[in-house]
Amino acid sequence: MADNAFMKSFSVSLALPALVFAGCNPGIYFPDRANAPMLSKAHEGHFVVSVKPQTNSSDSLHGQGEPVSYALDAAFAPINHLGVIASFRALNNRITYDDPTFFQSDYGGTFNGHRWELGVGYFDAFGRLGRAEAYAGLGRGFLDRESSASPERNFTTNYNRYFIQAGAGIANSNFSIGGGARVAFHRFDHFQSPNNPQLRYLILKDGKDIMAATPTFFEPYIKEEVGWRFIRFNAQQGYSSSIGKDDISGYGLFYLSIGLSFVFDPDFFQPGGLKRKVIPRRLRHR
Repeated sequence: MADNAFMKSFSVSLALPALVFAGCNPGIYFPDRANAPMLSKAHEGHFVVSVKPQTNSSDSLHGQGEPVSYALDAAFAPINHLGVIASFRALNNRITYDDPTFFQSDYGGTFNGHRWELGVGYFDAFGRLGRAEAYAGLGRGFLDRESSASPERNFTTNYNRYFIQAGAGIANSNFSIGGGARVAFHRFDHFQSPNNPQLRYLILKDGKDIMAATPTFFEPYIKEEVGWRFIRFNAQQGYSSSIGKDDISGYGLFYLSIGLSFVFDPDFFQPGGLKRKVIPRRLRHR
């Protein structure tokens, strides 16, 4: 009996630090894929439909959450070296573990939201396969959190998002692989909690008002595409880490996004293009 009691106490002492660390995550930011089209010429366009698997845990208010959230990406080059990107992101009934106790505060809940983004940037193609790009843009989003286990942590908020990103890789008409990094800055506004007016001061480590802060995230990613020239399987993996003085406590998340990429390449519609006999325009005048 004494040995059993000792083992239980020892197990609890090992588990508590991990639980406390997990409980630091306030669930106000959920990373998603970067719109990284790797364009190569004027009038080229990319459109991606993708899903991001969501790890859910049970919550008494909504039951089991949805298995995936959705995203749309579009990119077009009106002239050579100039790219325009647009994106939509949805957070779809994502449930994270919510079990506040006397010993620690593990605040999760059920999250829903969406975000639009628009960006412009520079791209270039080098050699026969090389690609490089850099974009900057802005977005507008909404996030909602609900939970029956900790209703004092429920909130709704809007936010503006500003980002810069750069990447490089290799590609042809059947595959591409590349990677890069994005830095994203958030400014939250209209943050409201129906049960706790002080919640806005409990999100950051130092007790600063979340609407007066600029949480910043560093997000490296890699992406792969393979398939036919008009349609390809698309995958992206990435990591998000909170950086800067307005640090969201305990943050550091991986994500996986998979989908289909639809490609418009004007060279495909030139005589001989579908048979790969046309010389790509980016190489014709070199």
